[in-house]
Amino acid sequence: MAKAGFKGKVPYIGSWASQAKLASAGKWSDLVNKQKKLKKG
Repeated sequence: MAKAGFKGKVPYIGSWASQAKLASAGKWSDLVNKQKKLKKG
């Protein structure tokens, strides 16, 4: 991640795979809801 330019803790890295699956399946509302929940903590 450091080589890619990310500094410090990368947010939500543990959920990237599940977010990508939702996006690839076209489940945009589910993806947005998941992201909102992640931001709330």
